[in-house]
Amino acid sequence: MSSHQPLIKSLAAQVTPSKPLMNNDLLALLWLLGSVIYCLVIIHLLGPIRSNAYQQLLTEPRFMLEMLVGLTAIVLTSLVAFRHTVPGALSRPLKMAANIAVLFWIAMNVYGLVDPAMEPSTAGYRHYCVYETFIYALPPLLIAGLLAWRRLAFELTNTGFGLGLAAGMIPAWYMQIACMYAPEHMLKFHLLPAIAVAGLGALLLNYKGLLRFLKR
Repeated sequence: MSSHQPLIKSLAAQVTPSKPLMNNDLLALLWLLGSVIYCLVIIHLLGPIRSNAYQQLLTEPRFMLEMLVGLTAIVLTSLVAFRHTVPGALSRPLKMAANIAVLFWIAMNVYGLVDPAMEPSTAGYRHYCVYETFIYALPPLLIAGLLAWRRLAFELTNTGFGLGLAAGMIPAWYMQIACMYAPEHMLKFHLLPAIAVAGLGALLLNYKGLLRFLKR
């Protein structure tokens, strides 16, 4: 063992200390805060929101509940996605809570097809909302992908899907206020693009795996 000591010391002398990674949850919340601010600002800049949306939040309890459940789903999904970037950081209870929140939010909108939270209306309809939801989610997704690549993510497909889902749900969620209220419209033109962004996130983060698949 003593004969190896000089080699070990020489190798140790060449090692430069690296900065510790930022806490996963803090990184997720900072990314989420920046993404929400970005989406809200750009949505307001590029078109007016539904004129009575904020009033409806105060007067329609189920609509308020839908928005709160959606926000909870976004926060939990963001935490899960960023914990995926470090092996062993994700706990089963947190992942289950995020899945339940997302499914509950979707289920509330599906139930709205039969019993809407409030009277459906075309007031505030944005003609290109399906494209807005998709396009607005791309910058947050790209930033999240860059952050994930700088960490130690092994489950690239799951990580990318989670990051894409979180990024896609942010504009989809606020479109409930900015665009017309109708559960069918929400499911088709807001949530479906969010799911498409999730799939895109899985492909972008695991592009090498995609290339291997295409070469088969």
